[in-house]
Amino acid sequence: MNPKVYLLLVVFFLFGCSPQTTMKHVDSTKDLSVITDKAIEVLLNKKIFFGHASVGYNIVEGIDEIKASNNRVTGLNIQEITTPADIKVPGFYHIKNGKNGQPKSKIDSFRNFLEHGDTGNKIDIAFFKLCYVDFNRDSNVEEIFNYYVKNVEYLKKKFPHLKIVYVTVPLYVHAWGVKGFTKNLLYGDVSNVKRNQYNAMLMNRYKNIDTIFDLAGVESLRPSGEVASFNYKGNRYLSLAKEYTDDGGHLNKQGRYGAATKLLKVLSKI
Repeated sequence: MNPKVYLLLVVFFLFGCSPQTTMKHVDSTKDLSVITDKAIEVLLNKKIFFGHASVGYNIVEGIDEIKASNNRVTGLNIQEITTPADIKVPGFYHIKNGKNGQPKSKIDSFRNFLEHGDTGNKIDIAFFKLCYVDFNRDSNVEEIFNYYVKNVEYLKKKFPHLKIVYVTVPLYVHAWGVKGFTKNLLYGDVSNVKRNQYNAMLMNRYKNIDTIFDLAGVESLRPSGEVASFNYKGNRYLSLAKEYTDDGGHLNKQGRYGAATKLLKVLSKI
């Protein structure tokens, strides 16, 4: 073996960029039978708003696919809208929210939507998600999170009867192969680390007091029950399981089905 290649391999394993898949969990996301008929009936009669971007469209598509195969949720009214005025009857309403790569714009857009025409007092559940592209190696995670908390807490006080659901940031596949090996060795998967850090802040603040849709948790849990993860500077971080994506970030049919099912289960408990 070439001495330089050998040295790279030694450094790679010593500094912990190898994938970790030893932790196992029971995957409970893919079974809608645990949702009672009563809970589904209540869900179908709520006005729900979801602000999102590309991965959000994957999740909505997953819900559409579930509707086509599960007669208990065929009555769910799913609509993409352009203004708050489009929300008139119970249903699952969604809209493109803010600009990718600009997380504060998504927070502002969510707040503006709910304040427009007093929409926050006219619907039952509201949530939005940031995207994996909103975090990179230069992102100030604490600043983004504090801005999020400031605005969400403001909305909770202004609309006390509105249920706001918190959503963890989706992840990206940890790069492997020769190209991925070199990138991880030289720079580390810092963007995924930043996403994990934000999610940890979100979970630590709200997990015992409010409803969280842990999208990152769903994305990292492989069909085998193993958790897709990697080591960086002595810590373990989650990544998107390769089984759930065809391009490294967006969700394929299997991925969006799991995410959509989990979301419906979370919403049905409200």
